[in-house]
Amino acid sequence: MESTEKTQIEKKESEKKEPEKMEKVPQKNNKPENSIMPESKKVPDTANGKKTEKPTMTDSIKASNTTDVKKIETFVTKNNKTKNNEADSVNSKNAGSANNKPKSQIVNNTEKIKISKPVFDKRGYLLIIGGAEDKRGESVVLKHARNMVFHDEILTVLTTATEEPQEAGRNYEDIFSRLGVKDIQIIDISTREQANDKQICSLLKQSKCVFFTGGDQLRITSILGGTLAYDIIKEIYSGGGAIMGTSAGASVMSSTMIVEGNDNEPARKCTTKMAPGLGFLDNVIIDQHFDQRGRFGRLLTSVAENPGSLGIGIDEDTAIKVYPDMTFEVLGNNSVTIIDGKSLKSSNVSELDQEELLAVIGVTVHAIPYEYGFNLINREVIKLGYSH
Repeated sequence: MESTEKTQIEKKESEKKEPEKMEKVPQKNNKPENSIMPESKKVPDTANGKKTEKPTMTDSIKASNTTDVKKIETFVTKNNKTKNNEADSVNSKNAGSANNKPKSQIVNNTEKIKISKPVFDKRGYLLIIGGAEDKRGESVVLKHARNMVFHDEILTVLTTATEEPQEAGRNYEDIFSRLGVKDIQIIDISTREQANDKQICSLLKQSKCVFFTGGDQLRITSILGGTLAYDIIKEIYSGGGAIMGTSAGASVMSSTMIVEGNDNEPARKCTTKMAPGLGFLDNVIIDQHFDQRGRFGRLLTSVAENPGSLGIGIDEDTAIKVYPDMTFEVLGNNSVTIIDGKSLKSSNVSELDQEELLAVIGVTVHAIPYEYGFNLINREVIKLGYSH
């Protein structure tokens, strides 16, 4: 009997001690994490060479809401051309080892939702003709124009520059038909009211190729500038289409154009008048009928007064085809003269009275025929090395 009571007492005492042991277990885990972090979890600080403790999971989550997102945004902006499948490949290869990824490879759903692809300026093609192109013989330049009509698209001939639109329209319709263009529409926009007419503009919008005839470049800019028709032409170009022009239609291609100047004269101050063009080429001034009308002096004057600009003089029956990467090739039977004002060392353009002779020192001049091209960004001549 005594033995049985003793056993029961011992059992009760042991039950009282067990809860005390269980209460001590959570006390270890309640200690700060850094007090139990083993030395193997100390990581070197590459910035100052000191050892710092590994951040807690809570700290990592907080950081991912601020710093990491900014790093991800920076990477996506700098690497916007990376293909999605390449990013997916990086993710799959690094699954389960996110801490070992370079920061530039971190991609998550937050990034895809918050960040949209940047919008870049797009360009199409330009064919800029120096005027008096051969229309009845081999028609070398106009054959290039024909080849720029993509996939039997509609070719729109705009006669805005000329005061004889019907005659000019018929001539180019006959020429392009003979060269094999199947679908040609002639549109005469002679007033700003017509340039904003929705029915006319709907016809213009059907085309991916626009050809400006010769005439007066100031008619083109004063009639089309700031209108619905002008916006459509810009959309055609930015959408990868082709904008072509001859003579006056060539001058309007640049952001600044020559509207008046002396032919066969040396460079003189205040003898050239300029105005804004249609703006397909920035920091460029185009002159046409260049050698045939002795226009070196007026283009040199224009560049001396605007030395950041590149002067391009295009001879008759000659053209430049400008590609989306801002390089061009010379086409046709004559030459293109390039005057680069960035290398200008000095001039007396600011010291002269009106119409006095210019002294221009240090400009770079190139004369390039067929088989040559030019990089408008680097301002370097390109040797293409092919033949007719």
